[in-house]
Amino acid sequence: LGFVPLSLPVTAPSILSPGEERTLFAPDDGQLAQFSLKRGQRVAEGALVFSLASPDIAHELKIKSNRAQSLQLASFTQASTEKLLANTRDAQQQFLQALADLRRTEDRQSALRVTAPFSGTVVEMDSTLTTGHWVQKGQAIARLSTSEKPMIEAFVDERHVRDISVGMKGAFFREGHVRTKTTLKVTSIARDPEPYLNHPALASTYGGMVPATQSTDKKLSPLNSHYLVRMEVDDNAGLPRLREKQVGWVQFEAPKRSLYDRVSKAVSYRLAKLQLGQ
Repeated sequence: LGFVPLSLPVTAPSILSPGEERTLFAPDDGQLAQFSLKRGQRVAEGALVFSLASPDIAHELKIKSNRAQSLQLASFTQASTEKLLANTRDAQQQFLQALADLRRTEDRQSALRVTAPFSGTVVEMDSTLTTGHWVQKGQAIARLSTSEKPMIEAFVDERHVRDISVGMKGAFFREGHVRTKTTLKVTSIARDPEPYLNHPALASTYGGMVPATQSTDKKLSPLNSHYLVRMEVDDNAGLPRLREKQVGWVQFEAPKRSLYDRVSKAVSYRLAKLQLGQ
């Protein structure tokens, strides 16, 4: 029986919103350089929402740029002497490492310009924020929403996210309405785990299903790695007109796997975590 393929459902806590919503966070510590948002303001997809100025990143970028230029010059200078071939290779290797380090810092600099992921309306923002205000990495700046098709966001444990794929059908059950289900379709799966929960109702600290801790600055961090899976409603039957978010859970029929396969993959997963010291 251990080798007979079985299909077990994957269940994940989720939020049903009137339309797609996204909280925009500060990508790094910095000072608001461009910021003129107002609640209710419409923004177009790709438009600049805010930008940060980071003296630390600017200073780091200057140092790494100078180092990369120096190493590049050193590698070319040494290459003219055959006796110093070993030193030349070492200098070239150092230059490539410095260049990669420089590119990472340039990416951090580019990330300080935050654009709208879709066309929508600013529905939430910190009214105390103004240009020149200093913010911390991960601080919520604004939340955008589009009132088009209802959207669902689910937080799937990393052990089960591999069983879900874009286009897969599933069902959403509203809390307190277990007999009423809404069919849905997966539209996107995050490549990296979510560092924060942007829906407090899903966190265990507020009675939700996702084990999480809350820091002194009110940020909610999942205890285990969870991936954000976005879905759109495929069938509105039985779904009332939405005026606010609905808490519930989604359920998918996972691909058929034998008990042996599930156990072996679970063991491999735990061993990998132990090797990473988690």
